[in-house]
Amino acid sequence: MTQYASMDELLSKTGKGLKILKYGDVVEGHVVSIARNQVLIDLKAKSEGMVSSRELTENPGLYKNLKVGDTVLASVLQPENDRGYVVLSLKKAASEYRWRELTNIFEEGGTLTVRVTEFNKGGFLVDAGIPGFIPLTHLDKTRVAQVGSPEKLIGQSLEVKIIEMDRGLNRLVFSEKEAKSNMTPKKRLEILSSFKPKDILEGEVSAILPFGIFIELSGPPSLGYGEAGVEGLCHISEISWEKVDDPGTLYKVGQKVKVKVLEVDPAQNKLALSIKALLVNPWQEVAAKYKVGDRITGTVSKVVPFGAFVLLEPGLEGLIHVSETVGPLKVSEKVEAEVIAVEPDKQKLGLSVRKLKEVMVTYK
Repeated sequence: MTQYASMDELLSKTGKGLKILKYGDVVEGHVVSIARNQVLIDLKAKSEGMVSSRELTENPGLYKNLKVGDTVLASVLQPENDRGYVVLSLKKAASEYRWRELTNIFEEGGTLTVRVTEFNKGGFLVDAGIPGFIPLTHLDKTRVAQVGSPEKLIGQSLEVKIIEMDRGLNRLVFSEKEAKSNMTPKKRLEILSSFKPKDILEGEVSAILPFGIFIELSGPPSLGYGEAGVEGLCHISEISWEKVDDPGTLYKVGQKVKVKVLEVDPAQNKLALSIKALLVNPWQEVAAKYKVGDRITGTVSKVVPFGAFVLLEPGLEGLIHVSETVGPLKVSEKVEAEVIAVEPDKQKLGLSVRKLKEVMVTYK
């Protein structure tokens, strides 16, 4: 023994092939004995592994179906205790075991069932034994149409396909749409990559959500135009030059619509679209329609600490700065004001109630 620096070196030199374990290692072994407060596992190491009695007591449900001969994964808690056993935890290794199961499903292209646990504006958090995520663009469009409000999906079970997994980053992304589609990821990537910024396309509204509408677009004929498509998002801010509170008041599922491509990111499966980019920008005609000194009438649309915005026509608002008022203004109130600044490039139209009142007093 003196010729070797350590037991590790001795074992490696003697060629017995026994594993040297350390804290945190995930190991595979076979159950050789099960007792009320002890489970022994053959690890093919210098010592047998033993599941801690505390873990057995606190988690009896995890081990009720365990049998002698079963192959299990375990995490090393202690390389050797005072009895010579390697102390193990099956619970701590459960995550690793689930990752291996999911990896097999991913490689085979299979589907699985997950449970929705939370909703955010980008998609749904789900429980697959390991936390995962379903982007809104990968939710089946018929489900969105049926449910109406995404929050109502919380607690429901969905059949999904894994579209991205990274063990190192603990990243797991699912798609309900992929699970129901015959289109391969390669084909979808080809179609998505065929779109370019500034393209003008026609699509069909596939889903309507509080923050925007999803529009399904097909690829060019060479990629199977009309056979299948990919979805892009037209954010609520890109639907109209007017303020939109509810996209559902303007569009319906199945409606045809023309859009302009703003951004394409195949790596992130992102396709950003705009409807308003194809509509006349009301600010382009401001200089011809409004002149400094003009008297206008509008409706207060928003009151802010520095003043009030006044709606003059769809998509066009002017600002009455707080220094240009003569009293408090209220939303929906009709006001008469004088135009004091016109700057189309900055989308700025300055209004004044104070100046108009001063003119009226002078006139009197």
